[in-house]
Amino acid sequence: MNNMKKIFLVISVLSTLVAQAQITLTSANFVQAGDTIFYGIDSTKMSSNLASTNGTNKVWDYSSVGRQRVSESLFLSPANSPIPAPANITHVLVEDANLQGIVFMNVNSTGIQTIIPNPIPIGGGDPFLYLNSITFPLNYLTRTRDTAISRVVVPASLIQVPVFDSVRITLNIKLDVLCDGWGTLKTPNGEFNTLRLRRSSITDFSVEGGLPNPLMPSRMIWTEIPLSSLPITVPNNQLDVRYIWLSENSKYFLAEARMVVDTPDQQKEFRYQTPRPVSSGLLNSLADKFQTTAYPNPANEVLNIEAMLSANQVYTITLTDITGKALNNFEITGNDQTKITLPTANLRNGLYFVQIAGSDGQGIVKFSVNR
Repeated sequence: MNNMKKIFLVISVLSTLVAQAQITLTSANFVQAGDTIFYGIDSTKMSSNLASTNGTNKVWDYSSVGRQRVSESLFLSPANSPIPAPANITHVLVEDANLQGIVFMNVNSTGIQTIIPNPIPIGGGDPFLYLNSITFPLNYLTRTRDTAISRVVVPASLIQVPVFDSVRITLNIKLDVLCDGWGTLKTPNGEFNTLRLRRSSITDFSVEGGLPNPLMPSRMIWTEIPLSSLPITVPNNQLDVRYIWLSENSKYFLAEARMVVDTPDQQKEFRYQTPRPVSSGLLNSLADKFQTTAYPNPANEVLNIEAMLSANQVYTITLTDITGKALNNFEITGNDQTKITLPTANLRNGLYFVQIAGSDGQGIVKFSVNR
């Protein structure tokens, strides 16, 4: 009888472990161009004790957080990028309407590479920095580390350092992403079996002043310049820590806890996936550039777009599907109350984009067809 009890106990324990076992994520679980993900956001500052809890079979209970506002993340193909995209990428992530949250990504079977604009692209340097951020298959204790370095030499007068002839600026970004836990994440929208990542990055600048070498005029003598002596503020050893929860088919990330920069024991914000808020149509992430409205959305026979475009300025209007394939292309001359009419009767059900491009900027309107 005792043996039977032991067998039942073992079966019960195994069942519990299997039910809450860690998951393994691959590229198949991640986003595709055309996906839109909505997030509820709670910006209440709190202790990091919950966010920083790591290990196996953990429970992170954020079920009581509020939804102070809702944001969206829109994933585009590079052809639909509102700003010039680097070559050979697969996804563009747009996280706000003012184009401040654009990230380029390569997603393939081996991992995700994050591509960000270079903050010091002057002097002919690469306009983008490339960092490997996730390795597949992703499971507990998977670690990805990478470093991006950018170095430029500029005239000393450019940053007001008259003592030297030239200034050499070096940017060093070190990224460390560790899958440090797995377990159950509780949000206001339910409970999820998740992997948890600790993503930390250190941004470090160094500045050196250069003078010609009297013995070898073709070479410079470089002297380190204290950052505190510069007329501009330059971040040094700035630490950014985020905790990211991932679940199967959650597209990008299920939730994220953002910590206060350089104070990783204080949580600044928590956001989590939530159903699309009720609205008259899809939100136009980038329409604010030209104060654009589009209706009806979803469209049936026709889509009307009203935009505040510059008078007498020529704009190119391009209609594309979610793959970036151009379906229609024409030019218009703008005015303060420009109205664009697009026939949609021949379009299949799905998500589409209208790009408005002129010398004063670009904007993208997204809409759906649903009959």
